[in-house]
Amino acid sequence: MENISDESAPVEEIAPAVNDEHTAPVSATASTAIDSTAEAMKKERRFLLLFGALIIGVTFWYLQFATQSVCCGDFDAYYHFRWSRMLLDGARAGQFPPSFDALPLTTLNAKDYVDHHFLFHVFQIPFTLVGDFQYSAKLGTWLFACLAVFSCYWLLVRYRISYPLVWLIAILGSAAPFLYRIHMGKAMSVSIVFLIAGIYLLFERRYRWLLPLAFVFALTYDMFLLLWVAAAFWTAVVLWVERRIEWRPLLFVFIGSLLGYVINPYFPLNLQLLYQHLVIKVTVKDFSTAVGGEWYPYNTLEFLGNCGPAFAAMIAGYIAFRDSTEKDQQRPLFFLLFSTFLMLVNMRWRRFSEYWPPFAFVFAAFALQPLVERLRARAVLAPAVDEKDAPQPDEPPRAAPRVAGAGRSWDEHEAAMVGILIGASLYLFALVTHLNAALKGALLTAGALLAVFVYMWMRGWTRALVMAAALFAFAFMGWYHHITVKDIAGMPGPDRYRAGMEWVTKNVPKGELVYNADWDDFPKLFFYDPTRPFVAGLDPTYLLDR
Repeated sequence: MENISDESAPVEEIAPAVNDEHTAPVSATASTAIDSTAEAMKKERRFLLLFGALIIGVTFWYLQFATQSVCCGDFDAYYHFRWSRMLLDGARAGQFPPSFDALPLTTLNAKDYVDHHFLFHVFQIPFTLVGDFQYSAKLGTWLFACLAVFSCYWLLVRYRISYPLVWLIAILGSAAPFLYRIHMGKAMSVSIVFLIAGIYLLFERRYRWLLPLAFVFALTYDMFLLLWVAAAFWTAVVLWVERRIEWRPLLFVFIGSLLGYVINPYFPLNLQLLYQHLVIKVTVKDFSTAVGGEWYPYNTLEFLGNCGPAFAAMIAGYIAFRDSTEKDQQRPLFFLLFSTFLMLVNMRWRRFSEYWPPFAFVFAAFALQPLVERLRARAVLAPAVDEKDAPQPDEPPRAAPRVAGAGRSWDEHEAAMVGILIGASLYLFALVTHLNAALKGALLTAGALLAVFVYMWMRGWTRALVMAAALFAFAFMGWYHHITVKDIAGMPGPDRYRAGMEWVTKNVPKGELVYNADWDDFPKLFFYDPTRPFVAGLDPTYLLDR
């Protein structure tokens, strides 16, 4: 059984009143009450996690399969998936890792090749054994994307943030670039899971476990550096609040990362590649040659339009955040620093669009939690007490009633679910009707307002407010969902370049160099024939450096 005295479950919500005259009987009653409360909390948590997983799974399935191609935007996922299968085949043949001979003119030639997504490719291996290659790649990408958002949602449920279902819908509608990029067959989604795991270990002060986490993270993706940032911010938070230097997080993260680079099949070349990436990409100036669009910033209006809800969440979090010297504000203060950092780097490089938006809403959820708790307490205490139930002058004080479920009411989850279901119904109505945009928008707005007023009349204004928040969040999610589906559906078809590479395979001798006209077409060409050498691929700077 979990420790229900954790600050995430306030003691005053679950501890029964103690009667000094009858200590023993009350203690037995208290034990039963605490056990009952703990069981109720477990059931509530299981329900929230299962319902949230269903929402994420259905939403992301529809987005991922809006195209038959492996999502999204570029062809990099084709390289990642093909190389995952080659790792398996190489292990079976006794050559692990296998030689990478596809880019002999670049810094990724067979002698100097480094797989800086090594464990991510290992994680993909099981999917290479399932049916059609492209379908299997999409299935794996869908699962990893679901895990990324589910980990953020799990953190909210774990720390008993109010209205987690509403926050989940807000995360799913946080930004159009987030929905687009999280469905790419790359390592970003896995890195979000690792980041959430690291943040949880920091919050729980289980610092030793950061070492194996950093080790695995460093073997998986270069974005393990974000774990360093998280550890540094947590050290700063502890120093600010507790006036002491907490050096262990940084130490364990550093040792784990170092081991991940040393106990690595590509050591020491991986250190050289990391240095090249930092020198070339981490710059405030323009690049020496045109690189992928993800390394450039959005223009201001585009950024605001694509990430408006995430900006609104940050502003709400800044306003709601209060005394940073209080111990119970350590988690909101950490997310304030971390999400602000992610926002700033996202302003410079659009490739961080999969990181900042969800963390913006996690920050807002933690920062707004004290305010939400106060408002809910007022709503509970607001109803007037009936005169016959009021304590008499000579009557001893009564124990304060406890809120069922350790301060949580199923009514808030019911209201959120009703809002989500109504929002889904309105979204489906928008999909199946062929009305013009103005009339469709008016009908959807009228339907949402009518639902709120009916629910207010039936269940009260506080529950109607929760339902309205869920509907409002769903409106943004539906809009960005619609935009993302259109973008994904416009991708090149799954068979693009297939016929050309089949001709090359049949007619060009082995070992002949293929001059691909565009470097970012390489992953798809490599996917169809990984035995051919190509001029350039993955990033033009690899050819430029060479």
